[in-house]
Amino acid sequence: MKSWMRTPLVAAVAGIALAACGTTTGSTGTNTGGGAVTDTSGGGAVTDTSGGGSDGTGGSDGTGGSDTTAADTQDNDTTAADTTAADTTTTDTTEADTTATDTTSTDTASTDTDSDDSSDGTSSGGSCKDRCDDYDSSLSCQCDSYCESAGDCCPDYATLCKKPECATDADCDDKDVCTKDSCVDQTTCKYEDANEGGKCDDGKECTTDDKCTKGECDGTAKEAGSACDDGSVCTTGDKCSSLGNCFGSSKDCDDDNDCTIDSCDSKTGDCEHSDKSDGGYCDDDNSCTTEECKGGKCEATNKADGTSCSDGNSCTKDTGCKAGVCESEADATKDGNSCTDDDACTTDTKCAAGKCEGQANACDDDNPCTLDSCTSKGSFSKECKNDPIAAGGKCDDGDPCTENDACTADGKCAASDSGKCKEALSDTFPCGSNGTWTVDPAADDAKGVSGWAVDESPAVDNIPSPKCTMNFNNGKDFDDKVDGKAVKTGGSATSAEIDMSAASGAKGSFMLYYDTETTTLGDLLFVEVSEDDFKTVAQSWQIPKSSSTLAKWHEQKADLSAFAGKKIKVRFRFDSKDTISNSGKGIFIDDVKIVIVPKT
Repeated sequence: MKSWMRTPLVAAVAGIALAACGTTTGSTGTNTGGGAVTDTSGGGAVTDTSGGGSDGTGGSDGTGGSDTTAADTQDNDTTAADTTAADTTTTDTTEADTTATDTTSTDTASTDTDSDDSSDGTSSGGSCKDRCDDYDSSLSCQCDSYCESAGDCCPDYATLCKKPECATDADCDDKDVCTKDSCVDQTTCKYEDANEGGKCDDGKECTTDDKCTKGECDGTAKEAGSACDDGSVCTTGDKCSSLGNCFGSSKDCDDDNDCTIDSCDSKTGDCEHSDKSDGGYCDDDNSCTTEECKGGKCEATNKADGTSCSDGNSCTKDTGCKAGVCESEADATKDGNSCTDDDACTTDTKCAAGKCEGQANACDDDNPCTLDSCTSKGSFSKECKNDPIAAGGKCDDGDPCTENDACTADGKCAASDSGKCKEALSDTFPCGSNGTWTVDPAADDAKGVSGWAVDESPAVDNIPSPKCTMNFNNGKDFDDKVDGKAVKTGGSATSAEIDMSAASGAKGSFMLYYDTETTTLGDLLFVEVSEDDFKTVAQSWQIPKSSSTLAKWHEQKADLSAFAGKKIKVRFRFDSKDTISNSGKGIFIDDVKIVIVPKT
């Protein structure tokens, strides 16, 4: 280190430029007189400022590049000057002066042992260790982009020492049959498109007929939904997508405990559950408690009695908390209101005496030759099963006028006509009058007032019994205006009394055509039955609508056996509910029939 610090100083004084790379040989100098001595050898410079005799100069350093530190380890004085202006003793502190007048002394040559000196050359081939950002001990630091030959060095120490990517084409092999791999100038890999249209493997289970296309291996996606394996033990039901990728659904590790963190072990596929920190959030679905996690469990504390609460039942009136329970009572004012029972297997749920009740089964496929079952998985999800009944098995086609009902091999319910049924009502609505039907209001086409009428306007195609129907509209649509403002429309058409007192069963049917909204929010049509001239309604059916039956004639059926032995009236009731989207042609009814099975 001392030699490295002295070199620039002496070089500046002597005006000697040191070589960046190559060999430097020091000369042997001899001081024959008194005064200062300057060592101009390549091994370093020594100035003797003592008044004593002459010191000999050092010998030669070995070849090599310029070291950045000077280190004459044997011959040079250890200090730049003698300790006194004149020799007062027989021995200098570093070189031996035997008398007051120095005798001639010759420094022996020394070899620099530090290969990293920049001021002297070395035999290491110009090492740049610790001088380049990417030093590789097996290579020399080069002044060009790559290390091509040992012995070169970087004078500015600025160029990165890069190792070549390749020496031969084999070094560039990317194992891709869709590319041509080559080594350019024994330094850089080059990849070009190859094997166009040739067979390859894109590594995807969900593709077939893989071929090289512009240097990429592409395949044709298998049919979406095909079984596959995405390689993860934490997914289930793996299936191919339309894009040829394999995806599965995450394994359900939910333990229904708010106070655990649920996960799947990616190595074993096992579900793991670790406790949340104490004090973490949890919910026991009780509005009369406060909760927090403790030891992996949700612990609850009761709220004060009388605190307002909700029992989660929209059919009751809540009275307040008591001992951690939300107390409530049935609310008769809510009977008939729609509600949610958290059971996806029920339909048309409504409040009744404080309970939310619905009709089962949501999985009914309307086929009497299947056994239908439903498994609820919450409010919005269910699992349906519709198992076929074996050929010859009993079924019910819902027609009281047939007998010997049995399932066929193709899953249909077949029966023979019993020949016992009689017509209790049959109306094809001939033009000219409303027949036996009472309408309220009656349509007034001239004034643009919607109501029920038996006529042929507006015209619709394929009338079952030409050429008139019983319909609800204003002769054009049901978009009525009063003083230029749209208004809601609605009304009913009621049959004459139908005597079924001698019946043991009955059924009804009619043909329907509608050009209205298809939502359940507006333009509703009901078929209703009354036993007391509609002071009350004994039964009501809301007719379903969909885009598949919109503006098409189709048959509607109803089982009226519950009214056997009684006298009834039937009515059609329409309600637009609003003034939105009332520009359709309206409701059209034709071929109304009610048949009864006489008592035997």
